[in-house]
This record gives sequence, structure tokens and C-alpha cells, in this order.
Amino acid sequence: MKLLVRNEDAKNALQCLHNGNENGLKFFYQRFYDYFRFRAHRATDDECTGESIAQEAFLRLWLFRENVNSETELFEFLKSQVKSAINAFFQKSRNRFHRSLLRLDGIEDYQEFLLGYELEEEPEVDILYLEQLELEKKSN
Repeated sequence: MKLLVRNEDAKNALQCLHNGNENGLKFFYQRFYDYFRFRAHRATDDECTGESIAQEAFLRLWLFRENVNSETELFEFLKSQVKSAINAFFQKSRNRFHRSLLRLDGIEDYQEFLLGYELEEEPEVDILYLEQLELEKKSN
């Protein structure tokens, strides 16, 4: 496959990835995401599942970024992640497969992966205030 052209941009991106800089992941994401999404979509015949498989492969790449030493290894890592996810898709029921995908809240210190992005916070409910309102309604 001719996607593996050696150049300085790829080397710099790999170094950024090793250092935990998200620009390195962004470089490879832009370079390979469409390819892996297409492969997963074609294999599963489900666009949403194909996208989920490709996204999870890149999340796993981020988790194991220190173990990848070349662009070829990175490509092979993504390829094996997508292939094993496709196999899992056909071995499990659809619901079990989707439940087995990585969830951010299942990862220790998942806020670190968000790199400054803030989650929407749920409004706090003042239970004491609500109880007081209920007591006032009952007394009236």
C-alpha cells in the first residue's frame, strides 16, 4: 500500500505522538481514518459500526502510542485493531459488540484524554431545598 510514504512530516508526527502531543495523532488520523473507516464499513455493512471501529482503533493507538516506533508499525497496529474489531463484530451479537467498545468513563483518568475539553456538567439538584418545598406544599 502506497500510504506509507516516508517523509519528514510523518517522522515529526510520530515524534509528537510519542511525546503525547495530539497533533501527532491528528496527522495520522487525517491520513488513515478514511481508509480504515471504509474497510470496517465494507466488512460490517454498517456505517455507524464502521465509524466506531475506526474511532476505537485510533483511541487504542493513543493509549499504546509509546509502543509504536515507525509509521509502518503504526499502520499495522491500526490494521490489526480494525481486523480484530471486525472479527468481534461477527462473533458477538450487535448489542454485545457495541457494549464492548471502549468507553471514556471506563478508562482511568479519562479527563487526561480529553486534553482540556470540558464535559457538559449536569445541573446540581438541591435535595434539601426540594424536600423543604414538598413539606411546605403538604402543610398548605
